[in-house]
Amino acid sequence: MIDTGKDDMDVFNKLLRMGVIVRPGSLFDMPGWLRVTVGTMEQCQRFIKSLEEILRGE
Repeated sequence: MIDTGKDDMDVFNKLLRMGVIVRPGSLFDMPGWLRVTVGTMEQCQRFIKSLEEILRGE
């Protein structure tokens, strides 16, 4: 689980539009968090890059 400090559904939807699939924490009664599973190195790098862009507001 990752605390985004943002609206988890907003971050979830933005990641989804970028082709990155995670689960919003509000499904688990944890608003603001994302559930992330470990994938390949490429998938993890893509997730990190996408999340950084979203959190920076790009």
